[in-house]
Amino acid sequence: SSSEADEDSESKHQELEGFEESDEEPEESRPMVRRSARIAAGSRKKDPDFMYVMAQFSVKQGLKKYGDHAKDAVIKEFVQLFKSKKALRPVRKQDLSKDQLKKVIRSSMFLKEKFDAFGTFEKMKGRLVADGRMQDRRIYQNLKSPTAKIESIFMQLSIASRNRLQMGKIDVGGAYLNAYIDDKDEVYMEVASHIAKILIEALPELEEFVTDRGTVIVKVEKALYGLVQSAALWFDTLTLFLKKDGFVANELD
Repeated sequence: SSSEADEDSESKHQELEGFEESDEEPEESRPMVRRSARIAAGSRKKDPDFMYVMAQFSVKQGLKKYGDHAKDAVIKEFVQLFKSKKALRPVRKQDLSKDQLKKVIRSSMFLKEKFDAFGTFEKMKGRLVADGRMQDRRIYQNLKSPTAKIESIFMQLSIASRNRLQMGKIDVGGAYLNAYIDDKDEVYMEVASHIAKILIEALPELEEFVTDRGTVIVKVEKALYGLVQSAALWFDTLTLFLKKDGFVANELD
């Protein structure tokens, strides 16, 4: 009837109120694209029903937003790498050959927010990573680092539940940094000048290693995050440790 048509038209008009006109094609006429792809490509306006969270910060962004919290995270990461884990060793630029200088790779420091169970900010966590894209993958014969299949994990949980066995999990802090790099595999890395300033402030004894560009060159002696061989080195280290302790690998996994 005409009254029902009028009501339907008025209802549609009310639904459209408050929405801005857009030149974009209707969703139905466009191919389906994952949300992550749309975000990466950029969009005209944000989805109000989607929470946008920046997972990582650069050091500059972190210092601007969190100040001393961010600086403390950077210092803590450097102390772990140079002192606790002894993963990095500073070297003088003049002591390196031309071939060694050509192989020096870049590094980046990322900061991440840490929250408690109630969503309250607790601290910042820093992580220095190597730019593995600058490495020559051809010199490495094996870069595999297998992980357990999800089916195998659930099967073990099922067996434990049926037999009333206790199971647990462990978190290895700075896991990769427990694996050593072979002495024959020389990896040199440069710490950028703006990060090196914080490094020298935290460890003033390293000031003699600062280059004319304000950077610091280090030799990487353990499997630093970002290196192409780090995952494989950690896998081999963990496997050897578990086998020595009596564990047996599942050949079918």
